[in-house]
Order: sequence, then C-alpha cells, then structure tokens
Amino acid sequence: KLVWAVAAALALTFISPIVYNAYTTTSIDVERAQIKNVTLADGSTVKINAESELSYKKGLGKDHRNVILSGEAYFDVEKGDIPFIVEFGSASVEVLGTEFNIHTRGTDINVSVLEGIVKVSGTEDKQDIVLTAGQKVNFIQGFNPGTPEKIDHKKYPGWIYNRLILDQTNLRAVCKEIERKFNVKIEFASVDLGNITVTGIIEADEFNPVMETLATLAQRSFKFEKDTYIIY
Repeated sequence: KLVWAVAAALALTFISPIVYNAYTTTSIDVERAQIKNVTLADGSTVKINAESELSYKKGLGKDHRNVILSGEAYFDVEKGDIPFIVEFGSASVEVLGTEFNIHTRGTDINVSVLEGIVKVSGTEDKQDIVLTAGQKVNFIQGFNPGTPEKIDHKKYPGWIYNRLILDQTNLRAVCKEIERKFNVKIEFASVDLGNITVTGIIEADEFNPVMETLATLAQRSFKFEKDTYIIY
C-alpha cells in the first residue's frame, strides 16, 4: 500500500502542472487557409493569420496582459496601465496601446508599427529598440533587433488587405505564405529556384492569379501534377 501511495503521489506531482496549465491557459489555433479575429478580455483585438497560434494565461486584463505568439498576428491594443507584452521565442514586444504587426516564421522576425510606440526586445540581455508609427524592424530569433526602417506601403501589412507585399523576397518564403493562405502544396523543380528574389505587390484574392503573377515576377512557369504545384 505504501508503494502504491508513493507511486500515486509521484504521478500527481508530474500530472498536476499539465492539468493546471490546460485549465488556466487559453490557446487559439488558426489552420491553413483561415484568418481569425479575436477580442481579448482587456478589449484589445487580434487578427491572427493562417497557421499561427496565440495563447495566454488566465487573468488577462486583470493581473497581466501577456500573450505568446507563434506565427503572425496584427494587434490593436487598448490603452491601459498594465503593459501589453507579446512574447515570441526569446523576443518580445511591449506596449501600452497601439497598432502593430508581428511576423515570426522559423527564425525570421518582423515587427511593424502602424500607430503608437512599441519596445522590441530581441534576447535576454534586453538590448531594446523603440519603434514609432510608420517603422518596422527585421531580425533573427536569438539576436537583438537591427536598425528600424520606414514602412513604404500605405496598406501594410499586406496580409490583412489580402495582398502579398514582396521586397527582394525569396521564392521559398513567398511560396510558404501562399501555401498557408490557400492550403496548397508548392515545390520547386530544382532547389536553387527557391533562392530567386522577387519584388512587387500581388493581389491575393484567388490562387490562380496569384501564381500567374508570381510566375511573371520570377520569370518562371508552374504546372500542376497530382496534388502539387511545381515551379520550374
């Protein structure tokens, strides 16, 4: 009986944190070909892009305003005394009330501010930078943010306006976004084709026109075989 009691106690020790987190954490998953609009308890709104996840602990808006993002989301944060913090990997953004977008795919991060001011932290050593309205910054997960740049487009970020804004963007990254948006599979006839860079704006209402425009920009062609689109 003593052995069983000890075993049960150990099991509860390991299981309890998992069960506790399940009941105290809210996770919002968005699948491919979907976009989800969410209003948080503090009144802030979040538009979550395809293949992304937003999660937060119980007490949001009262005890804290911390959320965790994987993927991409556009935030319109209500003003408040408690800082609104978005964590993504080792990086984070802190604001009091503003509109901004965070794009985090793999190790690539882009933070852009449309209204207000945000503080961007890249690593644990907290070498922060401040972005104001009309600025963006690109950096790599695990490193500190670089120098802020000006946002050159009025309708930015492109995905909330149903468009792809490309600025010397490699085909591999573009096709990943298209796969997420339309839930399709795209491959390259040769690996090096993914390194081709393209610049332009593609209206992304329908899949076929998107692929036709992309093929024109990249000076390539594409074909459909079985369940896969192949660029060659």
